[in-house]
Amino acid sequence: MSTDPQTLEETLRSLPSPASWPMPLPLTHLTKAKWFSTIITRTELEPQPDTFFEEQLLYFFYGGVFYRPAAMNMRTQIELPVAFVFAPSILSSFARYYPFDSGGMINGKFGSLTATLSSFDQLFRINGGDHSVPSRMVYHLYNTNDDYLRGKPNPDLRNKPYPLPQLFEFFSEDLSRENSDHRQCIIECQANSPVPLTRGLIWVGFPDYFTAEFLSLLKLLEPDVPQYWCYPSHAIFDPAQVAAKLEQKAFEQVIHRYIKPPGY
Repeated sequence: MSTDPQTLEETLRSLPSPASWPMPLPLTHLTKAKWFSTIITRTELEPQPDTFFEEQLLYFFYGGVFYRPAAMNMRTQIELPVAFVFAPSILSSFARYYPFDSGGMINGKFGSLTATLSSFDQLFRINGGDHSVPSRMVYHLYNTNDDYLRGKPNPDLRNKPYPLPQLFEFFSEDLSRENSDHRQCIIECQANSPVPLTRGLIWVGFPDYFTAEFLSLLKLLEPDVPQYWCYPSHAIFDPAQVAAKLEQKAFEQVIHRYIKPPGY
């Protein structure tokens, strides 16, 4: 009977380990402003029904605010994005990880490569339960945090066991013609239990129309105060462009410190 690795998790476990893994990165959750008050009232992010995985799930991205809502111009503030960034300390409570955006795969956003990576939910699933899991994924797939955040996969993947050559092809493909963004190279984190706002929240990005809600959040977190970015919401806006700005601000204010601290 063959003992060759059959899944990404089995393959990664078969590879040699380095002396140390890349520094764990923060993780982010993006939602709409209309849910901001409800989330604060409940004091936690709650898993929601997911029809594909057939369970209650919360979705996060590892290392940045990478989600892009559909591009549209509007005046409705409740549709604006709100971003939460959590410290890596909460990673141990996550159920599983994928090396790309599962929603993009499910909805066929990655063009012809969607068929190439069929049955992805089992083949590319990495089980959680340990805060070092995404660090291991970064090391084997990209080598460093910096290369991961730049979307530069490790060229050595082409010479590694299945399914790493297929992943390298996928990560390297220019999908701009499919109107896809860099979520093909972003680690997705899935939680099937609530994530409390009082545990590890280090940054919030929100529209100024919802300042009162943010003040309620501060009372909940007292005496701690997360870093934040309050952006203007009084004009016609494009939520996709706002999400891109949230990504930039989160990186500048908190995430960049985790890439490679001095002496690490």
